[in-house]
Amino acid sequence: MNGVLIAKHENHLPNLYSSFLICAGIENAGSVTNTNLEIDSIYFANTDNLQVSTMFTEAMPVVTSEDQHSLSAVLTTTLTTANQTVLSYTVPAGRVLFIIGYMIDAQGSANGVFKVGRNSLTTEPAAPGVLDGNVFRTRYLPANGSYSEEFGSNPRRLGVGGDTILMTITPDSLLSTKWRCSLDFVLR
Repeated sequence: MNGVLIAKHENHLPNLYSSFLICAGIENAGSVTNTNLEIDSIYFANTDNLQVSTMFTEAMPVVTSEDQHSLSAVLTTTLTTANQTVLSYTVPAGRVLFIIGYMIDAQGSANGVFKVGRNSLTTEPAAPGVLDGNVFRTRYLPANGSYSEEFGSNPRRLGVGGDTILMTITPDSLLSTKWRCSLDFVLR
């Protein structure tokens, strides 16, 4: 102030669009040959905003650069066949698919059971209490209804390289119904 240095800050915000990484490590010393690193939990929230100071009226936007994708598909059904595929996507080798959100809507007179999952979506688990690791979500969708779910900055891991991600419908009537769905995801 008036040519006099008042404060010097060692910590600073990175430049715009800089990547943020979360790291953990151990440095072995002495005769130790290996060490296990275990982390009970780690929290990271991508809020897409950064509040620098209360003097700003709005938070500054933060842009994340990830391999984001959005797929959509349409299927018209006239049969009650179980698990008719509305959308299918194969995860590329060496990648992991995290679902950001999905949506389905029905245009017609049939109700249906909608599923999101991977590889093979069985009609029901083998027995009560038995988990079906392939089914991510199962929802009942009424005629002319819609449903969506978003995970925002907390995407869910759904599949790895080689897995086929599926969105299926099992209509409860022979009445012609058009099913529209979309899937938003990130590949890491």
